[in-house]
Amino acid sequence: MNNPRYSRLTKAILATTVAVTLGQVANAAADVDIDDDGLIEISTLQQLDLMRYDLAGTSLNGDSTGCPATGCNGYELVNDLDFDTNGNGVADAGDEFWNNGLGWEPVGSSANNFESKLYGNGYKILNLYINKLYSDNIGLFGVVKNSTLDSIILENISVLGDEYVAAVVGIANSSDITSCEVSGSITSRNSVVGGVAGWLLNSSLDGCAVNGSVQSLGENSYWALAGGIAGDGFNSTIDTSEFHGDVSATNGSSRYVGGLIGLMTQNVTLTNSYASGTVSGYLGIGGAVGYVMSTGSSMAHVYSLASVSGINQSLTGGLVGYANNTPAITTSYWDTDISGQNSSDGGTAKTTAELQCPTAPGDVSCDPTIFADWDATVWDFGTSTDYPVLR
Repeated sequence: MNNPRYSRLTKAILATTVAVTLGQVANAAADVDIDDDGLIEISTLQQLDLMRYDLAGTSLNGDSTGCPATGCNGYELVNDLDFDTNGNGVADAGDEFWNNGLGWEPVGSSANNFESKLYGNGYKILNLYINKLYSDNIGLFGVVKNSTLDSIILENISVLGDEYVAAVVGIANSSDITSCEVSGSITSRNSVVGGVAGWLLNSSLDGCAVNGSVQSLGENSYWALAGGIAGDGFNSTIDTSEFHGDVSATNGSSRYVGGLIGLMTQNVTLTNSYASGTVSGYLGIGGAVGYVMSTGSSMAHVYSLASVSGINQSLTGGLVGYANNTPAITTSYWDTDISGQNSSDGGTAKTTAELQCPTAPGDVSCDPTIFADWDATVWDFGTSTDYPVLR
């Protein structure tokens, strides 16, 4: 049909439809909180990078369109993010956040803390690369305060810094870190290095698992403070967490290295956690804790099946390397067959067979005192040839 009136009407309708559709798309793109939960959605690395410009989590690059009347107060991932942007399997100049070889710039600093929330929602951040050998406060986040970091998964990472170095956050102050997973390598040129957090200050860490290596090179400091979960803790708690891999201090005089935490400075509570792999250094080397410095720290329902080696053998232990003030320790163990250590500054020595035998707390077919007060809703004891694992 060649009707001019019809053609004009059709064109007008199509134009109106296109304009409305494009308007809807524009509005949707401008809505930073599509699900209206007060958390700004992060779907790209570029948006992740924009968090540094609003450390309170109230906007994305100054845009708070779609936030509730009370405002947004944090961020959430809505899909996986991969720093290997050119997909060649290595960190190189072809990656968008290569940054002249320095890699990712941590979010939040000692001068400007991140004070908000990031919920990972089970999505992965892949191939995070940081190469800042002479910089402190290194991790996905540099320094956080009064923050919540939840369900963050960092896979196949490479993180290098000077002091206060970790995968998730260099320094966590008055913050909560929950349900995280980390795999890869974390290295400090000097000290205070952990798989999840470098320094836990008045903070809690719960439900985290690390697989990989944590290393202090100790170039200018003999205080390594290296731990599979955290380097140092003060007035903080670690619960239901696990480390599998290698924790080491390579300087010949480096000290205070632990499978879970390097140093318990004061009032640190470690519960329902375990470590496996290797732990090594000079002195203050322990399968779970390197050094307990001051009063108020405690440990309950913790075990280590790590191989432990210290150059100063008198200050090396299967569970605790050295305790200036012995912590209150409840039913916690180390495996003498694997650790190579017959002593510890706290805890109870058991063989592999003794630790694997119980299939439930207080199993009377084994030594009923082993794991007697451990919670079967927290731990899975498996068969009589398995170690207990966290559920």
